[in-house]
This record gives sequence, C-alpha cells and structure tokens, in this order.
Amino acid sequence: MDKDPVCGMTMSRGEDAERTDYQGRTYYFCSPECKARFDKDPLQYAVRRISEAEPRGTLNGPR
Repeated sequence: MDKDPVCGMTMSRGEDAERTDYQGRTYYFCSPECKARFDKDPLQYAVRRISEAEPRGTLNGPR
C-alpha cells in the first residue's frame, strides 16, 4: 500500500496507477489531479512526506 503524498489517500499500486519519479524515488497518486499538483511543486509534497515518515530526532539525532 502506498500513500498519495498530495491528499494522503492510501491506495495499492497497479499498472494503471498514476506515478512520477522525483529525486530517485517513485511517488504514486490516487488521481491525475493529485499527480499534476505534485508535478507543479514536487518539493512541497516530497518534504511533507519526509517529515511525516521520520520520527522526531531521526534526521538530526537525539536532542
């Protein structure tokens, strides 16, 4: 299962799934509209995904 980085919807990968590659990573989308929003400003959504995925202190070490 993958999470659409734009709207947060959880969906399964499939051959017909909308997807794009950004900085060596493949992102999957629930709709062409979400993919278009990501493609317009990928940094906004890629950063959000990183911050949601990493617990506090993981990227910078313990505080």
